[in-house]
Amino acid sequence: MTVWTDTRKTQLRELWDRKPQLSAQQIGDIMGCTRNAIIGEAHRLELASRKRGATANAPKLVRKPRSTFRRAIVPRRPPAVILPFVAAPQEAVEPIPFSSLGKDTCRAVTRMGSLLYSSESMYCGAPVVPGKAWCQHHFVLYTEKRSRR
Repeated sequence: MTVWTDTRKTQLRELWDRKPQLSAQQIGDIMGCTRNAIIGEAHRLELASRKRGATANAPKLVRKPRSTFRRAIVPRRPPAVILPFVAAPQEAVEPIPFSSLGKDTCRAVTRMGSLLYSSESMYCGAPVVPGKAWCQHHFVLYTEKRSRR
């Protein structure tokens, strides 16, 4: 912490007012303290604010006017129309219980019992799509693509 005696305050006022080309960092190096200590004490002494940095004396740059070229306005595409989903029609197949499900029968639940694998639950039982666990009808139902919101 810097101790500000009357002589140091007088030295700061002289350097601040009479040497405007010196930065706060340079004044701090001369006085043996930090840039922030110099700026803080100058503020407390209510010394006039200084122009900032080396660009303060530099001539102002004149901006070039914007070019008259503008991007072409492209109309937006109309939003995609989402049609209601209609599943492929299915042949009438008699639902079967879980105990009768085979390797090549659809495992889609058609009637739910009190528990998923209870004797009350009934399953589709139609032939499956190769490599899937459902028939064509349920495969289309379960793999419907969702629309983005």
